[in-house]
Amino acid sequence: MQATGDFFPSFKITVVVAHSSMRSLLPLLAFASCVVAQDAPPTPPLSFTANITQVQGGQILHGFIAWDAVGKRTFEYVKEFEATTYQFQKLGTAEVYSYYITTSGCTCTVMKSAIIESYFRELASAAKNSTGCPGGGSGTYWANNAFPGLYGAAQSGFCFDGSTPVSMINGQVLTTFSNFKNSVLATDFPVEPIQGMIQACSSGCI
Repeated sequence: MQATGDFFPSFKITVVVAHSSMRSLLPLLAFASCVVAQDAPPTPPLSFTANITQVQGGQILHGFIAWDAVGKRTFEYVKEFEATTYQFQKLGTAEVYSYYITTSGCTCTVMKSAIIESYFRELASAAKNSTGCPGGGSGTYWANNAFPGLYGAAQSGFCFDGSTPVSMINGQVLTTFSNFKNSVLATDFPVEPIQGMIQACSSGCI
């Protein structure tokens, strides 16, 4: 906010008073601050681990996620598909190597002009919403619903208990988190099954 008092885009006031009158203006300025103050969304960790449950239509999936935006690597496991996905961003580049591992082998995909960033990156543009958390969970709901259906605009919603993520919805997919743990230590990031398949996974990237 500027010192001139930008309360709304179309309404500006400039306060010019003698020093002796400043005391009488303090309640007015305090009130103006209350008017423009808005709830800011929480700041979730860049790196975390959690058990997840995903619901889409009538399908329910269970798994585990280790998302390390600081270390530029991710791990996602889906129990029902027996599928694991690793992603690693090559140091100093905007290039991500993705390895999809199933019982039939390992598939590598190289994604150009890609980076690993916060899992909750769209939370920054979300506004506090009074409709309640999707799926009936308890907490505070933050939604990106200012531009419904607009290509490129965020359409996701997030439920938080304080600063801890409870669930998120993106399109028709509802993801619920449990056993949420801030940060990803070296011992938190699973090395299997990819450690036993390094040669097979790497050969697919060439």
